Amino acid sequence: MHPSRPPSDPRVPLAHAAAEAHHGPARHLHASKPGERPLALVGGGDHAVVVIDAALRSGWQVLGCFAEHCREGLVQLGSDPVAATPEQLAEMALMVAFAGKPGEGVRAAAIARLGGVHWATVIHPSAVVSPSALIGQGVYIGANAVIGPEADIGDHCIINTAAVVEHHCRIGAATHVASGAVLGGGVQVGSLSWVGLGSRVRDHLDLGPHVVVGMGAVVVRDVPAHTTVVGNPAHVLEKLGGP
Repeated sequence: MHPSRPPSDPRVPLAHAAAEAHHGPARHLHASKPGERPLALVGGGDHAVVVIDAALRSGWQVLGCFAEHCREGLVQLGSDPVAATPEQLAEMALMVAFAGKPGEGVRAAAIARLGGVHWATVIHPSAVVSPSALIGQGVYIGANAVIGPEADIGDHCIINTAAVVEHHCRIGAATHVASGAVLGGGVQVGSLSWVGLGSRVRDHLDLGPHVVVGMGAVVVRDVPAHTTVVGNPAHVLEKLGGP
């Protein structure tokens, strides 16, 4: 489960950080904000296009993408940001801008390789983020998404278009809540999980780390770690190996 927030956790409510935020939603103190440094993306595919759209709408200067191949119209900065000099990386804010596939862990590996760079948090201006929500660094929140009061969004999460994360939810690091998914109040989702398109999770449930919720699933009971669930009501499709 998402661990309890330690007293030293640098994420703060909007009430303490609104004067520094560009658009208003709560932000991680260590996350770069629009105007501080330009944005460079890791990944050059479909999700990068979506992130760039949100970034430009919310005041970011976008340099381009680090990727082997970029969608037409995107500026390619190189194939791998690790090849950039420390001085170059210090002048930009980075975001891992590809969704990957459920359960594969490629995004987490890319984040780990880059280490202590300046991470950007990009929030579409149409998203509704409660002033009391806590938002990690490297997070993307898409158009018309809703983050409820006292929700806690871990580092490097994707809260995609029109997803709803209700009050007091806690979302672990590098988890993807896909477009149109709805999490009821008080849901806890572990790190490196994937909540699929249009799925529903009943309030106050616990979903472990490395969980995959299939598209359109309706989850009505807790889901243990390393488990894929599908259907309505959701049932176990497979249990993957894990610690």
